[in-house]
Amino acid sequence: MYKLKNTLAGHKRSVTRARFSNSGKYLASAGADKTVKVWEIENGYLADTFEEHEDGVNDVCWSADDNYLASASDDRSIILWSIESGTAMKVLKGHTNYVFCASYNPQCNLLASGSFDETVRIWDVLRGKCLKTISAHSDPVTSIDFSSDSSYIASCSMDGLIRIWDVWTGQCLKTLVDESNKQATFLRFSPNSQYLLSASLDHMVKLWDYANKERPIRTYTGHDNSIYAQSLDFGYYDGKRAVLAGSEDGKIFVWDLQTKEVLHSFTAHKDAVINVQSHSRLPLICSCSLEKEWVCSTKQTYILTFTSLTIKIWEHVPADTPMIEDTQPTHDTIVQSEPMHNV
Repeated sequence: MYKLKNTLAGHKRSVTRARFSNSGKYLASAGADKTVKVWEIENGYLADTFEEHEDGVNDVCWSADDNYLASASDDRSIILWSIESGTAMKVLKGHTNYVFCASYNPQCNLLASGSFDETVRIWDVLRGKCLKTISAHSDPVTSIDFSSDSSYIASCSMDGLIRIWDVWTGQCLKTLVDESNKQATFLRFSPNSQYLLSASLDHMVKLWDYANKERPIRTYTGHDNSIYAQSLDFGYYDGKRAVLAGSEDGKIFVWDLQTKEVLHSFTAHKDAVINVQSHSRLPLICSCSLEKEWVCSTKQTYILTFTSLTIKIWEHVPADTPMIEDTQPTHDTIVQSEPMHNV
């Protein structure tokens, strides 16, 4: 089960993404308030705030050594930040519309970005130059990730497609299409990059053996996801490999990676959970949500707004530790498939 460890408050507008650093010491958050914040995980202190963006920030990603942070913004730029100095090192410009997502490669010399302009760009981090622009999709690119050896980039889009690209040639190696053809909103390579996990607006999380299969080999269901783009992650739960994702009813779901069984679900927020990430070294996950608030403008009129000014960090605790809520929804098996190799 998960118990609330810390609540991080500091953003003045909604939090769009929160990501643990690779060492696990820090967490970075992106906000619609145009800022990027860096938090110390152990005590929940705010370590730094970066304020160079001119519009809301959609995504943040860490370099493998945790020395640098990249942020993608509606101002059409990506800024590379030095954690040591707390300053902007480079500003990457070239996208012609909002930049939705960014990802460092493991060697920290390349950065990939996806945009509302429907392109994927590959950047030389040291020179701050765009090496390649790929006309990747027919709708906005919503998520992007490097494989562990930096050979491939995976991208997904509101056009419902997931595509695998050769980093050096820019050639599309494979296009993955699900039967529902719903908007694809987030993806992540497994640690060994043999598999790909994806989220889409059809109440399903899917696992792909993209090199060998044209259809998902696992489908995880039980959560609610039909409106908002949500992040997801691989993780562990009670020693089992697991998949984690948020739900639009305010819950976080944890599935057994192999059996697709719902191992645990709990209410984390009052409204749609749009961000979940697993800590790489500690039994922690972070989450943020779209919280509804009714704001009174006149005696007769109320305006509904969405705010998520806090990030929550949850700690996995033994099963006999009291929890606020622990409900397990009905889970129907959608896909039958063969046993999976190690991820």
